[in-house]
Amino acid sequence: MYLDEYKRWMAAELEDADLKPELAKIEGNDDEIKDRFAVALKFGTAGLRGVLGAGTNRMNIYVVRQATQGLANWVKTQGGSQTVAISYDSRLKSDIFAKTAAGVLAANGIKVRIYDALMPVPALSFATRYYQCNAGIMVTASHNPAKYNGYKAYGPDGCQMTDDAAAIVYDEIQKTDVLTGAKYISFAEGVEQGLIRFVGDDCKKALYDAIEARQVRPGLCKTAGLKLVYSPLNGSGLVPVTHVLNDMGITDITIVPEQEYPNGYFTTCSYPNPEIFEALKLGLELATKTGADLMLATDPDADRVGIAMKCPDGSYELVSGNEMGALLLDYICAGRIEKGTMPKNPVAVKSIVSTPLADAIAAHYGVEMRSVLTGFKWIGDQIANLEAAGEVDRFIFGFDLLHISRQTVSMNMGIEVFLFLEGADLAVTINKHGKRWCLHSTNYQLLVVKSGKQPCAVYADNPVSLGTAQSRFIKTVIFFAVFQVIEALSDSSVLKRADPQTLERLCASGFVVDKPKNQLTLASGIRRTDKLGNALVFHKITQYSELLRLVLWDLKTPLLRDDGQIVISPLGIAFIVGACIRKPHQMTDAP
Repeated sequence: MYLDEYKRWMAAELEDADLKPELAKIEGNDDEIKDRFAVALKFGTAGLRGVLGAGTNRMNIYVVRQATQGLANWVKTQGGSQTVAISYDSRLKSDIFAKTAAGVLAANGIKVRIYDALMPVPALSFATRYYQCNAGIMVTASHNPAKYNGYKAYGPDGCQMTDDAAAIVYDEIQKTDVLTGAKYISFAEGVEQGLIRFVGDDCKKALYDAIEARQVRPGLCKTAGLKLVYSPLNGSGLVPVTHVLNDMGITDITIVPEQEYPNGYFTTCSYPNPEIFEALKLGLELATKTGADLMLATDPDADRVGIAMKCPDGSYELVSGNEMGALLLDYICAGRIEKGTMPKNPVAVKSIVSTPLADAIAAHYGVEMRSVLTGFKWIGDQIANLEAAGEVDRFIFGFDLLHISRQTVSMNMGIEVFLFLEGADLAVTINKHGKRWCLHSTNYQLLVVKSGKQPCAVYADNPVSLGTAQSRFIKTVIFFAVFQVIEALSDSSVLKRADPQTLERLCASGFVVDKPKNQLTLASGIRRTDKLGNALVFHKITQYSELLRLVLWDLKTPLLRDDGQIVISPLGIAFIVGACIRKPHQMTDAP
C-alpha cells in the first residue's frame, strides 16, 4: 500500500520543487519510503506536527491542503462569519504553508484574515476573537528542532480546538485525497476576489492596548529602571515583545544579536526551547556582560517564555513555570487589592499538575481556585463559561504546568530530591532566599535544606540527616521508580512507532537505538549517579517504548558526561515516573 502511494507521488506533477528530488533519492529504499508513506500525520486538538519533507507522514503543502480542506468542511457547518484567521512563525516554509491554507479556504468561499508578517500564537488567538472568526490557524512547530513544522487549529474562542471539533475535522481530512482532494486557488487570486485580507492595523493596536491594559500597577515600569536582555530565539517574538515592553516604559533592552532576526534554521540552538539552559546560553552570557536585571527569551511562536533573574552574587538563575505562576498570582492578587481593582468573587484557574502552592496563595487572598485538566484550552473553557454567565471580569489569572524544575546557570544544582507520587502530583516551590525546596503531595511533604556542606532532609516536619531512615526511604524510591519504569515500558513493538524527534534526542543523549531490532541500549557498565551520591548502575537496558522520550523531555538537567559516567538528576527520574506510571504499586526495599 505505501509503495503504491509512493509511486503515485512520484508520478504526480508536484508543485513544490523540493519534493521530487527527495522522492527520487529514496527510490528502492523500503525503510525510507515506509517511514514517509506507511502512515499519515494525524490531526488532533493540537493540529499537525511533523518533519518537513515528501509523503503523507511529513509536513508539506499537500498535507497542509488536505488538513485545511477538512477544517473548511467543518467551518461551513458552523454559520457565523465564515472567516478564519491565520498567522505563522519563522520556521522553514511557515509563510508558504500559511498562504497555502489561505488558498484552500478561499477556494471554499471562506474569508481569510492573515497577518502580513510573522506574528506569535497570542496574536493569532486575539485576531480570531477580534474578527469573530469561526477558527484560527497557526503555522508553527513551537519549540521543536528546525526540521519540524506544524499546523495548530483554534476554535472561535481563540483556544485550541475542542476534542469534538477536532474529531470532526479529522474525519473530513480522512475523506480528502492528499494530492487531489482539496479545493485550491492561488493566494493572489484569493486577494483579488476579496476573500483574503490582511489583518488590519486596528487589530494590532487593539492587541497591544489589551495587553497593556492588564498592567496591575500602571506606570510602575516607567520608574523601575529595569535593565533587560531579550532573545526571540530567531522566532516571531521580536516585534510584539519589544513593542509591549517599550510602551510600558521599559526601554533599556539589549537584544541577543545572534538570535534577533527570524531564522528557521535556528543555528544558535538546535532545540529552541526557552526553558532549557542551552537555548539561553548566549542570552545569559550577554546578561552577565551587561549586568541585566532579567533575561527573557521566547520560543519561535512566542507562546512560551524563559526567565532568568539576577541573584545577589551576580549569577543568574532560571525561574521555573511553577515558580513564576505562584509569583504572578501573588503579585496580581496583592496589586489588585492595593489598587482597588480586585473583582467581587475573583476566580483563578490552574491545571491539576500545577503547584499546590497556588491553592494556598488563592485561599490567602480569598480567590476561588479552579483546577482543570492539562492544557490551556481547558483554562479557556473556564473563561468561556464565565463569559457566558456575564461574569468574565471575575477571572484574574490562569496557568498550566506539565513539569517543574530548577537550575542555576552555573549548572550547580545544589540539592535535588525527588518523590514518586501517584498521578504526577508533583510540585516544587522555592523560598525567597533560594535555600529551601518544598515538594508537595496530597499525603505528605518533604522539605530539603542545605545546612553548611551537609544536606539535611526534613520529612513530616522531623529533621533527620541523610544516611538514616529517610535516606533509605529516598534510595528505595529511586530504585523502585527505575525498575517500575523498565517494567512499564517493556513492549518493544512500540519503539517502531517512536517518532524521529524521540529517536534523535535519545541518540544525542548517549543511547544506542537499533530500530530494526526494536532495541534501545546503554553501553555495558554505564553508570548513572544521582545528586545525593546514590549510584544507579545499568548494565544493559533494552526494549524501551516511545515513552522513553520523557528521559530528556524538557528537563533543565540534561544527561551530563563526567569521567565516563552519565549523570541524571533524580528529579528527572521523577518526571519519567510521574508521566508513565498511572497506578500505585507496592514498594520494595532498595537492592
